[in-house]
Amino acid sequence: MVMSSRPVVGEKPATIDDVARAAGVSRFTVSAVLNGARSNTRVSETTRQRIMESATDLRYRPNAQARSLALRRTRTIGVLFDLIESTAAIENSYAAGVLQGIVREARGVHNDVLIYTEPKSHDGLPGTDFRDQRTDGVIVIAPLLGSLIVERVMEARIPVCIISSNPALDLPISRVDADNVQGVRSVVTHLLDLGHRRIAHITGREGVPSTMLRREIFQSALAEVGVPVPPDYIVGSPYDGFLVEDTLPALMALPEPPTAIFAFNDDVALAVLGTARSLRISIPEQLSVVGFDDIPTASHSVPRLTTVWQPLKEMGAAAVRRLLEQIDGKQEIGDESLPTTLVVRESTAPPPSVAESEEAPQFVLADMISVNTQKGLQQ
Repeated sequence: MVMSSRPVVGEKPATIDDVARAAGVSRFTVSAVLNGARSNTRVSETTRQRIMESATDLRYRPNAQARSLALRRTRTIGVLFDLIESTAAIENSYAAGVLQGIVREARGVHNDVLIYTEPKSHDGLPGTDFRDQRTDGVIVIAPLLGSLIVERVMEARIPVCIISSNPALDLPISRVDADNVQGVRSVVTHLLDLGHRRIAHITGREGVPSTMLRREIFQSALAEVGVPVPPDYIVGSPYDGFLVEDTLPALMALPEPPTAIFAFNDDVALAVLGTARSLRISIPEQLSVVGFDDIPTASHSVPRLTTVWQPLKEMGAAAVRRLLEQIDGKQEIGDESLPTTLVVRESTAPPPSVAESEEAPQFVLADMISVNTQKGLQQ
């Protein structure tokens, strides 16, 4: 009678020693073949084949932790959100887009992605959290101003890359971001060319670098052409646009209400469209609205939203590439800025006073960038 070497239900999983006994070789030889351990052991093709057949017959599965120790790599990338709760990442348009890019790029090079979901303290994250050898490196997404998370990760002495970082952060670290200067200035140029002079800005959450940066670029671009931005024209909002139903009526009740609004992101801009509808404010005839991100729903809103396309997936992918190059010791730290594009759709038009005249005067900002209207027309 021939006895099968396959394990039966209830038996313990086969170990590397079981494979070694079945193949008639040492456990070190099995490790060299199956786990890719660093070894001087030379294995013939016949022996290699016998080991593989024995492992298959025994349904052997390598121990992930042991294999990581042998390779000194986990082939796993950690992702840490500072801007939002990690468990809500899939509900946040920005975070979901970046995460898609990270996962796609990591999968393409046979790496897993681990999302740190345990809430972290912004003012004191223990570096030991990252010394557990679960990941080869960490991507930190949108660290808040004043947060010590990046410093704590660096204290763990593992590679790190930041997505959407504070430009003034003086740390020897790799960073990836969209070109906010290009994006915001394209918005200002577009609205000025349409004839708008009363332009409000609904900002994002305070304490986030991109909130501060886009506000400063917006005000600077308008100052260059002598267009004032009254303090009442700069108002804040959460990223989901929850407060827009209070913000927009207040803006439109000003003695000189804005004729255009630049929203920090598309979620806020879409909230403006919805609130304007309830207030019976016609978009774009009475009020033009521009967003930022170009999330999928931007091209399906009514009217379709003019917005800045931000390469979220590409940013995630670029961060993975930079992190892996650091892990492999192939690249020095550095910054990478990815281009943005203004997508002109139906939510912007000349203000009423200009629309009734023959033509709006054309303004050109310093370092003005081209506007890709064709992309908007095709969507």
